[in-house]
Amino acid sequence: MKKSLILLVQTLLITMIISKVIAISIAYIGSDVFTGQGYGKINHFIEVKDTCDLIVLGSSRANHHIDPAQITSRSYNMGMDGRKFFFHATMFYLVADSSTVLFHIDPSDFFDNGESMNRIIPHYGKLEQIDKALREKEQISILERTLGSLRFNNTLLSIIGNKFNPGYNPCDYHGYDPIILSQRDSLLWLGKKLANKVPEKIITDSMNQEIFAELAQIKRHSDSMDIDCIFFTSPTYHGHSDHDKVFMDSIFENADMAYYDYSDYLKHTDVMLWKDDTHLSHEGAKIFMRRIFQDIEGFL
Repeated sequence: MKKSLILLVQTLLITMIISKVIAISIAYIGSDVFTGQGYGKINHFIEVKDTCDLIVLGSSRANHHIDPAQITSRSYNMGMDGRKFFFHATMFYLVADSSTVLFHIDPSDFFDNGESMNRIIPHYGKLEQIDKALREKEQISILERTLGSLRFNNTLLSIIGNKFNPGYNPCDYHGYDPIILSQRDSLLWLGKKLANKVPEKIITDSMNQEIFAELAQIKRHSDSMDIDCIFFTSPTYHGHSDHDKVFMDSIFENADMAYYDYSDYLKHTDVMLWKDDTHLSHEGAKIFMRRIFQDIEGFL
């Protein structure tokens, strides 16, 4: 029995050491990887965040709609496809004092349970704000924290691929990914849009109540760090329901936080301005940017 216990302990120690060595090796390989949403974009953001005056946070509807370099070269769009509210909130606490933050939010974000934070897991151990958010939202397991190599299970290929074949030059990249349409794309979208109906109500009583507490925390942090945090909802082809718009307006009015609802802006406009119901083409984004930058001019 004693020999078996000793063998078990030795096996666990060896496993932990090997896992730690693997994790350190992968982190070293990825230390200068600044491209790709699998790993590099967050790495890039961590690298440049303290030099930025303007940060954009949000899902693909922020990533493809806002080019912050149109305002200042000291900027970065940390929008990322498929990410939800708690992912963006984690990024928010990393921005420098006295910055301006454009924080994209949709009604669907009020149902976020934190699962989209999985892209942050490989960066555990880099910054206390990241570690704290992952632990509090229970998005990192004890095994992932103990056996460091497990944190890279879903991102290793992205690290290696972007290490040897980066998709762009990060020195010229401010996080904005425009959607350039082809004529074929437009025709496909034209056929789809004709079948769409009026927008349905999204907000229901099954919202995640923790989001309201997080919004209050963001407000306190913004005030204490002199950060101008401006929430906004970008355009959709059919707009949002009146019910959802009233809800969103009331939430931010009661919280005394700046909020701009552009969900109806560019509603039912020319097909060349759209990729699909919720994403503007680069041509549409240019029109939207002129509007939002004009509205927030006083914050910059």
